[in-house]
Amino acid sequence: MTRQRQVIADVLQKAGEHLDAAEVWRRARQQLPGLHLATVYRSLESLKKLGIIDELDLMHYRGTGHYYEARTNKDHIHFTCQRCGGVLEIQTSLFEKLKAQIEGRHGLAIRVARLELGGVCGSCASTENKTPHATA
Repeated sequence: MTRQRQVIADVLQKAGEHLDAAEVWRRARQQLPGLHLATVYRSLESLKKLGIIDELDLMHYRGTGHYYEARTNKDHIHFTCQRCGGVLEIQTSLFEKLKAQIEGRHGLAIRVARLELGGVCGSCASTENKTPHATA
């Protein structure tokens, strides 16, 4: 693995949040000042192919950009609030059961599962419910 790929993988591993390519580039440049954005894109593609990171669109909340995260050993669901943009990662045994049911029913071997949900988070929903609605 090249030094650039290692730094980019480390940035995503330590991020604790989903980063777009520009933010990965900004953080990686702290260790590699001469790093080019094109190198970040190529490295992200390579790390995806190696199964080290995942690429997500997170319901395209902020446009058409893609986000990246370090791959974990447990699949999880991403919920993006379409009001505030917050992202919640959900791990549940129900998701594991669903994957097993799909595998059994269709003779598949699922290697990666991504599920993205969009809606309104609890915080935004409670604010919505407290806001008086205009009446006609």
